[in-house]
Amino acid sequence: MAGASVCVQGALQQERHSRVAGLASRPFGDPEGMAVGEKLRAAIHALDGRVILRSAARESITEQIKGLTFLDPAADVLQRAVRWAVPQDTVAKDALSGTWLGHPLHPPLTDVVVGSWTSALVLDTIGERGKAASEVLLGVGIASALPTVAAGASDWAELRGGTRRVGLVHALGNATALTLQVLSLRARRRGEHAKGIGLSTVAMGVAGGSAWLGGHLSFGRGVGVNQTAFDDLPDSWTSLTDETQL
Repeated sequence: MAGASVCVQGALQQERHSRVAGLASRPFGDPEGMAVGEKLRAAIHALDGRVILRSAARESITEQIKGLTFLDPAADVLQRAVRWAVPQDTVAKDALSGTWLGHPLHPPLTDVVVGSWTSALVLDTIGERGKAASEVLLGVGIASALPTVAAGASDWAELRGGTRRVGLVHALGNATALTLQVLSLRARRRGEHAKGIGLSTVAMGVAGGSAWLGGHLSFGRGVGVNQTAFDDLPDSWTSLTDETQL
């Protein structure tokens, strides 16, 4: 039985390697000149005998943004400003980082903003009956955006290199969407309802793209994620070595 088990495991490993090699040899629509190593990293991920295909398009877009080094001077200035306004080891930093919540504060706050704006857009489709409620929801989203921006800026202040650039583009997208929604609310209150709907529609498109980048940072790059969440750590005091060995 042991010999049969070894043969089966060997056959499975050989099949797995052939599947990975076959996938690696196929074109994934990567940009011309993309390094083979980068292609493999972007397209194939082998885990526990399973082959998971990543979105090569997503990786290509974010890699392009990560290479926008001309953003660094502005990012340096903004990061220093945020660190000055929200210093490390302060109550404000802990509050905005979500220390009291057990996880980052920024992601759940974005649900309030996007949820309010999406609901307003839905109410716009029912005509006159939804006008008043739509304006209220736009206002709720705009007001909620302020603490959301503050929490996001606090998290972004700790990033470096390419992820900092992606975070900055994410923030610029959010700022653009917020500005468009403010203009939409002003247009609606002036009686220019059609113009307001148009501005909100564009704002939601921009917010959607920005949210996609934010999701990539959190779930694709692990920004703000507990890196030891799946580690099997001891629950009590564990001796590692005698102090005389240090």
